[in-house]
Formats: sequence, structure tokens, C-alpha cells
Amino acid sequence: MINSKHVGELTDYRREPKTDVHCCICQRDIKDQPGKPKFSVHLINGGPTVLHPASEEAYKADGGDLGFHRVGPECARKIGKDWCHID
Repeated sequence: MINSKHVGELTDYRREPKTDVHCCICQRDIKDQPGKPKFSVHLINGGPTVLHPASEEAYKADGGDLGFHRVGPECARKIGKDWCHID
């Protein structure tokens, strides 16, 4: 069984990102800082549903698999950092 979480209530697509590195939830640009963690989520079911990292092995990719996308630290906190992959 896979563990997933719908995060549609957190999305805000009104911003227009200025760079290629932006949060997939709020569209804010992400400034990578040395020594700070980088967060990403695995979006499934056509998004905005996040797959828990512990469920990666059990998940079978299908047409709704959107892959891994970056999230900013504020959205990672709102989603729950345990739901994020940390680089």
C-alpha cells in the first residue's frame, strides 16, 4: 500500500516564476544556499498529490506520475518535511 497526500489546498499558481528553479506548490523562485537542504516532492495522480518517500519502492509509475519537483522551504514545512526528499 502506498501513502500519499493531496496538497491542492496549498497550491498558488498566480505568480509567474522568474527563474527555472521555483517551487511547484507556490511558484516562488528558490534561491539555493550553500549548506541549506534542498527539498523536492514526488507528484503522482496528475498532481497535486505527494507520494511519501517511504512508499517509493511500492509505487508503480503510471500515466499520472509527474516525477520529482522542487519545493521551497516554506512549502516543505507546510506539506511536512517528512513527505519531502531532502538533498
